[in-house]
Amino acid sequence: MLRACAMNMGMMVTYDEGKETLIQMMPQGNRKLLEVMASIMAAIVCGAGSLPFDNVKTKLQKQYRTDQGHRQYSGIADCFSKTIKSEGIRALWVGLPTYYCRVGPHALITLQAAEWLRKYLDA
Repeated sequence: MLRACAMNMGMMVTYDEGKETLIQMMPQGNRKLLEVMASIMAAIVCGAGSLPFDNVKTKLQKQYRTDQGHRQYSGIADCFSKTIKSEGIRALWVGLPTYYCRVGPHALITLQAAEWLRKYLDA
């Protein structure tokens, strides 16, 4: 759930702000191109913002029990903490290029479909 929240918040906020900023910077620019550019920016933020949660989710799913029968992590915060302590903060973004290849097109298609639908319903 945290991953989904981070993904959608990063995607929606960045798209709206990016589109508004690009339109202000280039008012005579191709509107569709500016929307695609804002979608690409949103996809980058979406991937970078949600990957730490995705990595922690994966670690929690794949965790093992210790020799004493205890789980490796006691929860989300513990997994974040142990990951940062043992592997460093950059470990939260391991696999970003591959992850972006998965979420980037998702964000681009979703935002452009929403834009088309908004224009279609406003017409």
